[in-house]
Amino acid sequence: MKTRPRAVRRLSPAVCAAAALLLFTGTATTAASASVRQVGAGEVLALVDAERARAGCPALVVAPALTRAAQTQADDMFQNNLTGHIGSDDSTPRFRLERVGYAWRAYGENVSGPGYENAREHVAAWMSDPRSRHTLLHCGFTETGVAVSGDRVVQLFAAPR
Repeated sequence: MKTRPRAVRRLSPAVCAAAALLLFTGTATTAASASVRQVGAGEVLALVDAERARAGCPALVVAPALTRAAQTQADDMFQNNLTGHIGSDDSTPRFRLERVGYAWRAYGENVSGPGYENAREHVAAWMSDPRSRHTLLHCGFTETGVAVSGDRVVQLFAAPR
């Protein structure tokens, strides 16, 4: 009878540690996703406009059609666990712009996925990537749409026709 309680005592700390690890991991993931959702598109845009101002570019104007196109891609990326410019339906940024009826002269798109806890980290990642940085700092882009879905962020940049 003495061995059984001892075995239970030996197992108990391991079980408790595993349960605590699962609980902590689940909480951390939820908190990271929640922090991005709470940050919202407005903070992403403010950080992007600050970077553009440092580069001598004008602030961007939010275009509702661009926001709709960006939200479509952000939602698709989050729901299908994707991060990229091609949607789960094989749509491209150009197709998504045409689908919302946006007439563009030039456009660009920045996307980011999991691994960033807040808007500042998403924008910093774009600034550290040469292609994303070029898109973000392209002074010819005057309009934008920013969307957040879970831990995914999409920003479309455009010069209207």
